Amino acid sequence: MKSILGAGIAGVFCVMSLAAVGGTASAAENPTSTPSAYMAWLAGQESENPGGGAAETLGEFKALSEADQVEFLHIIGDPGHVKDFLEFASRPVSGASAAGSGTKVLNGGDVVLETESGGADGESSAEGTADASGLQASSGWRDGFGSFGAIRAGDRSAWYTKTDKVMGVKVSQVRISVLFHKNNTKIDKIYKGEAGHRNFVPFSEFSNTKPDTWIDARGLAHASTVWTAKLETGSSWTASEEVWCNKAGGGGGALV
Repeated sequence: MKSILGAGIAGVFCVMSLAAVGGTASAAENPTSTPSAYMAWLAGQESENPGGGAAETLGEFKALSEADQVEFLHIIGDPGHVKDFLEFASRPVSGASAAGSGTKVLNGGDVVLETESGGADGESSAEGTADASGLQASSGWRDGFGSFGAIRAGDRSAWYTKTDKVMGVKVSQVRISVLFHKNNTKIDKIYKGEAGHRNFVPFSEFSNTKPDTWIDARGLAHASTVWTAKLETGSSWTASEEVWCNKAGGGGGALV
């Protein structure tokens, strides 16, 4: 499989952003109508999927003032910033610059879009740190590539995430990671790729393909997946997310 860099974003741009991706809900429940309704919905999400991240989002939401809670619900229901997000999402992060991270601030600071990428020694990914629901990372993860040296052989992992925070509350995140082995001279084996997401905006669904993995002609380890989001209105958004890493721990990722 070739790199997805340069691929296009397909979907209905005027109705959706990453912040508009989450669990499904019926119109009768309308969890975005009031702060108390949203908190009840989050509590239900945590009950259905303990440890999946809903409790963290619920705690962050409860910490907001009542006025900020109302504004939060207004923002996650407003598709107006989708174009800005998609432009941000399609900008690759590569190498070790800025520790493999990037941020864009929108709505006067109410919306923060974050990119993070990094690598780790050992089998962090294989131990479940790329959890498909909570995306909880262990202490084995390190911020930024280039942290595990170009000579030492062994198991390595690399990851790439996009996160959407509204009023400081993490509402959405997608992640792709690759676990591979390198000998003293090159990457010689890929164990697997893993993809995960967390997402707490009602009235939508989110899914992804089984991650593809490969070693390219330059010797870089890759993993990629295709994300598809669907709103209850029938609108959709599709994007490919990829991470890559070389034998020295240098790499990056993209969501395009």
